[in-house]
Amino acid sequence: MGATLGHNPYFTWRSIFSSKMVIKEAYRWKLGNGTSIDLWNQPWLRKEENLNVETPIIDGLEHLKVNDLIDIPNAKWNLRLLNQILDMRDVQAVLLVPMMDITSHDAMVWRHSSNGHYIVRRDIVISWEAW
Repeated sequence: MGATLGHNPYFTWRSIFSSKMVIKEAYRWKLGNGTSIDLWNQPWLRKEENLNVETPIIDGLEHLKVNDLIDIPNAKWNLRLLNQILDMRDVQAVLLVPMMDITSHDAMVWRHSSNGHYIVRRDIVISWEAW
């Protein structure tokens, strides 16, 4: 997702790159350990209207990852910290994100399906992990 078009790209790369906006609108992060997810700038919440945190970025905390909000030993959200840095709407949205397995890696998933896979045809399933 962070790739650039570059100088004088091949037609194929230009075509793939043009789909980037469609993909950006249709993916979200599935929480694992939270180390790969940018707290402020990546879609990871479970709200339909906006998957991103809406609280303005706090100076000095620009590089926070979602795992910075997790009480790791107890495998739960650090409610005290959440209330200190996020507005109430975002705190409520974070608390709706389930913590299934904080020992697993975060994963990009297709937000428009229940299992996170993008289905091209019935017999072809594309998983974000393959990318």
